[in-house]
Amino acid sequence: MMRNIIFLVAALSLGCGVHPVSAQSEPQDDYFVEAAVSNARPFVGEQIIYSFLLYDAVGLDTPLYEPSDFEGFWHQDIGITGQEVRLLGDRQYSVTTLTTILFPTQIGSLTIESPRLILPATVFGAEQVISATPISIQVQPLPDDTPVGFSGLVGQIRLTATIDRQSVTLGESVSIRLNVTGSGNIERLGLPNIIDNSLWRVFENPFQYTYAWENEELVGSQTLDYILFARRAGLLELPAFSLIYFDPITMAYQSATTAPLTIEIRPSDAVSSSPAPTSARAFEALPSLTNRNVSTGSPISLHPIVIFMLLLIPPAAAAAVLIGQTLNERRRQRERDKRRQRALRSAIEDLKQVSRLSDEAGRSACSTIIQQFLRDRLNENAAAFDGKFWLANGYSEDFYRHLQRCRTITHEVRFAPSHALVTEEKIAQIVEILQAIDRIAPV
Repeated sequence: MMRNIIFLVAALSLGCGVHPVSAQSEPQDDYFVEAAVSNARPFVGEQIIYSFLLYDAVGLDTPLYEPSDFEGFWHQDIGITGQEVRLLGDRQYSVTTLTTILFPTQIGSLTIESPRLILPATVFGAEQVISATPISIQVQPLPDDTPVGFSGLVGQIRLTATIDRQSVTLGESVSIRLNVTGSGNIERLGLPNIIDNSLWRVFENPFQYTYAWENEELVGSQTLDYILFARRAGLLELPAFSLIYFDPITMAYQSATTAPLTIEIRPSDAVSSSPAPTSARAFEALPSLTNRNVSTGSPISLHPIVIFMLLLIPPAAAAAVLIGQTLNERRRQRERDKRRQRALRSAIEDLKQVSRLSDEAGRSACSTIIQQFLRDRLNENAAAFDGKFWLANGYSEDFYRHLQRCRTITHEVRFAPSHALVTEEKIAQIVEILQAIDRIAPV
């Protein structure tokens, strides 16, 4: 259902910007609307700004704004971004601008249908609906030399990785924050897990997405927080992470890269301390008790068996810790094996339910099911690594080809027009790709 928004609100002190391509409805003496886009020849996935302007010379009473479907685009409504007064001929108009951010998802000629402005019926007249003339744009494909690991982002991108501390004791946590900011379609970006699971136990928090309207463009920011526990002591490195994107200004693929992060993991007392010296120090302190005045007047002595038991406490504690860690790791491994074994069956069962959902809910569920299958079956975040990683870790080129097909179909589903359903044919295609990955991927 379309969203109705009361159009006239408190005035903002923002300008309306300059838009090279525009189309307006037939001007009327009292009011009219026009539409404009910031770029009529964007690249696929590049941000463009769609502005819908109302010229009002009479003070319309609460007109309602009804957004377009914006078919062929992923879109985000920003709302009112400007209100100013303009003099046209001998009349003064209050001009209010509503802005929508568009990211084209298809290549070729696209038509942007105008939103509608609804003027409610009054005692003086019936309801009126006015709209601007549709705008045609030509969406350009990205260059053919797409690098392996391309994120799909188009725009100017910044990438940072930070940690809360550089030295901890084994058993203490380290927090790492990965942040991507820029003008690309960052909300739809799946940030990868860049952590080596053989060195760290990783707990991933849900990502956070925010955006701001800055300098006449949408600036998005996606943040992902990891909580890490080292599996061993020593100097451990979190590798550099690179995010490949296309910059429409330089007309070239670029890479935003973080610096490697080194963390010192100090041995814990329970593991690193030598049992004998610790016990000796504890035992050497006991003779001082003989210098105290005790009610019996005689010194305290310990039986040799008690002393022997005290000496066994530190190594027993260390052994208990190691045994506990081993058992926990075995339990986690069994859980991973179970998820891997039932990954395909669960995905197919879930996909059978997708066609019963609404258009937007179905696309969202379909994308989630694919990502969950890859995590369960591969025990890795499939978006985290490029082709070099998979090939270097024993995966075949045929596997990587199917993985790329899986990524492609995930993007097709996620960026489909808002009213598009996930068809039975599309579900069958997804199942075929998942079956191929399940068959080829190492056990």
